[in-house]
Amino acid sequence: MIAARRGFVRFGTWVVAEALRLLTSNIAYVKRGSGLSLSVMARFSPHEREIGLTILSAGLLLATVGGTYVLLRSRHGLALTAMRDDPVAASSQGVDVAKMRFIVFLLSAAGTGLAGAVYFMAQLRITPSSGFDPNWSSICIFIVMVGGIGRLEGPIIGALLYFFSTRFFGEYGATYLVGLGILTLLVALYAPGGIWSILTRVKDWPWFPVRRTLVRR
Repeated sequence: MIAARRGFVRFGTWVVAEALRLLTSNIAYVKRGSGLSLSVMARFSPHEREIGLTILSAGLLLATVGGTYVLLRSRHGLALTAMRDDPVAASSQGVDVAKMRFIVFLLSAAGTGLAGAVYFMAQLRITPSSGFDPNWSSICIFIVMVGGIGRLEGPIIGALLYFFSTRFFGEYGATYLVGLGILTLLVALYAPGGIWSILTRVKDWPWFPVRRTLVRR
């Protein structure tokens, strides 16, 4: 029952995203899907835009990673961990599962919205079809699965790997994307914890220690 509900929620969010894409594609302000050029950015030189976007990207990175770390280290982080392992058991211990999920959804939406704003500022153009492109989900899945699921260090490693792979192999087009898909499949089969789990086998050196252990006194 729980698995079926989760599947319904996932497909439901895709349907909502497609509905929003169709809605925004019919808004006259963005030229009804053809896109809107950010003419206001022309006031700044390319060098000024690069500096501004670098500062915004760094600030967003610090806010998201730092905010997530603080959240996971708080009592709400314990509630989220309990929800991840067993929502029913967490609810029986006093965790408001529905409220916590809603809060996480809002925080995630705010983070992705800010990231989208920075992205379109760099592109100098807003295009609804690009903003609602399903490939964004594929990129996120690759980053999390290859970097490492369940740890803050994992997505950072996955994002760096994706960034450098697109810079060095992006010119190969479909072949490059197939390679990323095969890499994701191999990691899912032989290293479910991602690259970070492989590194921790050599030495357990967490960048963001969020685990809690019981200490006997």
